[in-house]
Amino acid sequence: MGKGCRHPTYIKIRSKRQDVTKAMEKSAQALKEGNTNFTKQLLENHRAKKQIQAQMKLQQIQDASQAIQELLPTKAPPEKSKEEMYKANQERLKELAEIQPTSYEHAIKLSEERRRRIALEKERIAAENQTIKEKREMRNRARKARFKFTIKGQPVMEAYIASLLKQIEKSQKEQE
Repeated sequence: MGKGCRHPTYIKIRSKRQDVTKAMEKSAQALKEGNTNFTKQLLENHRAKKQIQAQMKLQQIQDASQAIQELLPTKAPPEKSKEEMYKANQERLKELAEIQPTSYEHAIKLSEERRRRIALEKERIAAENQTIKEKREMRNRARKARFKFTIKGQPVMEAYIASLLKQIEKSQKEQE
């Protein structure tokens, strides 16, 4: 057999059930005897018990709130006139209106900004891909040039480097 009857939850429920049945038996016996004060007394005891529990919980909450208030540094808020409070609230509302998109135009503006950012990102990626392709081409040309020679007997790689240096000099002169 299982040990379910020994489980603490079962024991608690069973003991509560037994307490209730005992109380019901006592109240039934008292009613048979004609003693109505017994049930009234049970109700009063129950109410008093509930009130005491509520007071204990309230006291715990108050103690916790006092401890929190003691830990937090308290500053007395400076007193402001109604006009100053109104102006401060209006400024805060304006700031919130700027932060939170509420209008259709603002949503359109955000979507346009998003499209622009996406287009810029695509352009950047395309430029990176182009530079990668150019570098790849340069490496391929250099690899091929190592094995080929010109008519004059000068290696193509050296001729290629010389032509690149000439192009760099021309671009520097044009920039000046």
